[in-house]
Amino acid sequence: MSSSEISKVDPSDLLEATKQELLATKRELRSACDAVYGSSAELGELRAQLKLAKDEVKSAHDRNMLMLNSFTWKLGYLLMTPRRLLLRVLNIRGK
Repeated sequence: MSSSEISKVDPSDLLEATKQELLATKRELRSACDAVYGSSAELGELRAQLKLAKDEVKSAHDRNMLMLNSFTWKLGYLLMTPRRLLLRVLNIRGK
């Protein structure tokens, strides 16, 4: 090919190629924006689930503290102390 053939590029072809590249770039940008919105929504859902899980843990902790501080629990623990000590001294694994 000679240099005169190379320089004979049709400007309309270049314009059309540029338009196609621009359209492809716009599609990629829209796809990226959709992905960001989807990720943002998923993050919001995960935050809500985390808050619910934290609330459940706090509630379970509060119930556990109520139980451990109850008279019944303390009495049962006190009554079972000799058994636990005896099993520990005799190295018996029993329940």
